[in-house]
Amino acid sequence: MKISIKTNFSFAKLADKIPDIISSITSNAAKSSAKESRKAIKSGLSPPLEKSTMNVRKSRGISGSTPLFATGTLYNSITSSKEGLTFGAFDKKGEEYGNLQRTGFITKSNSMIPNKTVPARDFVKIGKFDTKNLTNKIIKALRK
Repeated sequence: MKISIKTNFSFAKLADKIPDIISSITSNAAKSSAKESRKAIKSGLSPPLEKSTMNVRKSRGISGSTPLFATGTLYNSITSSKEGLTFGAFDKKGEEYGNLQRTGFITKSNSMIPNKTVPARDFVKIGKFDTKNLTNKIIKALRK
């Protein structure tokens, strides 16, 4: 007895398309995450700024009480690429400001507010993932 199986799809074709599908999904997810992360900063993050931080901002001529939005540098650095979400704001000493804010830190002993624990404010948000688009790309790639 001989059994034969016929298919109307090609795994080889899907395998060839997988890198492009992954790149497209990563790029779209990063665009959505960048948008949601900027929205999170603009709408205000918890905890709110302390009075001491507001005083420092005032002494520097910066108005506003929205955390992580003193100059807009971090906000404007949030971008997407085919590799994923990026944010490239650095402080005066070259430290990556975004990651410091996401994890929290202790201010330097020579800062305007020395040895102060700054709470974590994780501004990175996951955007909506388009599962329908993913499914359609896989189905299209499977077709012979």
